[in-house]
Amino acid sequence: MYKTRKQRLAYAKQYREKNRELLNKENRERYYRTINYQRKRAKKFYEENKIAFLAKSRRNYIKNSSVVCKRAKMWAKNNPVKYRLSMILTGIKGRCKNPKHIAYKYYGKRGIKCFLKFKDMVYLWNRDKAFELKKPSIDRINNDGNYELSNCRYIELSENIRKKNAKIN
Repeated sequence: MYKTRKQRLAYAKQYREKNRELLNKENRERYYRTINYQRKRAKKFYEENKIAFLAKSRRNYIKNSSVVCKRAKMWAKNNPVKYRLSMILTGIKGRCKNPKHIAYKYYGKRGIKCFLKFKDMVYLWNRDKAFELKKPSIDRINNDGNYELSNCRYIELSENIRKKNAKIN
């Protein structure tokens, strides 16, 4: 039909230009057929080996979570004050922002918000000399106010419980 390579390439180019739309449609269909086929095979393979997959993923989860736990424990051990303050701040934010938190109805539902940051927690810790207290507990001076620098202080846990019980009675 065509004697030289150049002629064959020229014909192929003309054919592609004429039938570009048709080729694109065919290529798309072929691509989606292969993708769907691969998905079906993967799903079938997963169904056949589901127990092995779940066991392996569980092993990997346990393996990785133990590494994460070790790192967290080491960090907590090396930075006890930072760890404690970050946990207190996490608890405050949970009570104020997370509707699934057990104490949300006493804080977030009442409109109490947390405007404290970690630096503010450190400032409060040092200002109130919480490191000298046996069991320091964060307290809001105005019980209906938000968690903000001017409304918070550290006091002894027993005193905070007494204050809470006095308001209930």
